[in-house]
Amino acid sequence: MGSLGTLEFSIKRPHVVVFPFPAQGHMNPLVEFAKRLVSKNLHVTFVTTETVRERMLEAQSDPAHLTSSLTDIRIETISDGLSLDSGGVKDIKTIIDLLREVGGLTFEGLTERLNAQEQRVSCIVYDSLLEWVHHIASKFSIPCAFFWTQSCAVYSIYYHYHKGLVPSEGEQVEKERVIPGLPRLHELDMPTFLQPSDPNHYLLQLVLGQFTTISQATWILGNSFHELEAAEIKSMDPFIPIRTVGPLLPSAFLDGNNPQDTDVGAHLWKTTNCIDWLNTKEDSTVVYISFGSLAVLSREQICEIALGLKATGHSFLWVIRPALNKEENNGAQDLPAGFLEETAERGLVVP
Repeated sequence: MGSLGTLEFSIKRPHVVVFPFPAQGHMNPLVEFAKRLVSKNLHVTFVTTETVRERMLEAQSDPAHLTSSLTDIRIETISDGLSLDSGGVKDIKTIIDLLREVGGLTFEGLTERLNAQEQRVSCIVYDSLLEWVHHIASKFSIPCAFFWTQSCAVYSIYYHYHKGLVPSEGEQVEKERVIPGLPRLHELDMPTFLQPSDPNHYLLQLVLGQFTTISQATWILGNSFHELEAAEIKSMDPFIPIRTVGPLLPSAFLDGNNPQDTDVGAHLWKTTNCIDWLNTKEDSTVVYISFGSLAVLSREQICEIALGLKATGHSFLWVIRPALNKEENNGAQDLPAGFLEETAERGLVVP
């Protein structure tokens, strides 16, 4: 284990441990949440894996920038079972399994060490994909908060699926689903891995696993806000209420209280400046495409999206994440031959 920086702890201030799932879209909102806690005069320890920390350092041209957006936040790392020079892993399932097995042990050790200090841990805020953190928090009698990264609508869909909204193998895809707080949804409107024909069973198990300990968490926090999802939030009150703390964005883009606060989270890959390119386009004319840092698209899917974008004639900004490992072949290299050249005037593809 290692840490970046040392902070003096006082006895009176609460100490919150924040532990996101180690993927770009999961880390960003919890970085912002950690910054908000610090602004309220709380001590915060931000936990990530050694592998992610190395990615963050590699992504910065100036390593000092890594901690510039995390001022007054203590950063601790745990092992995730991955060799730093192995080039990553073969698939997402391996990341999840290793994080549970190896990360669970090292996070428990970190929690014990932090709790042995004068400033004991007051609360652990953990990503919903790390449901096993609850067991560690319980072992040390530490209150914990389950953090939901996605929308409250998705929270409702997954929860009710977990409670039995399960399509059977012989069911017609046209059948509607009635989910409290949401409009009627057809089977094809649901996330693909909730459909019986989807081969990514580990994603389904990951989704269901998020709810195994959720009722035991002290708080359920969501990256949304009431004005956006009032019906969805209210519909979950009889089941497992969710308390919204979003939108978790830098102050410069939200309330303007700190115009210098413009850094969105922690970068795991080198960033590309898209602003100059976007400024050459008219407002509301650019299609944005991103499937997050976990999704793995097949070569066929990437080609279909590319051909569709080409056919629309619209300007587009397409984020295709780099391969997670040396053996993963799909990505920007799977774009159709000539696509980048043919769409160069109206399209931008970035990692």
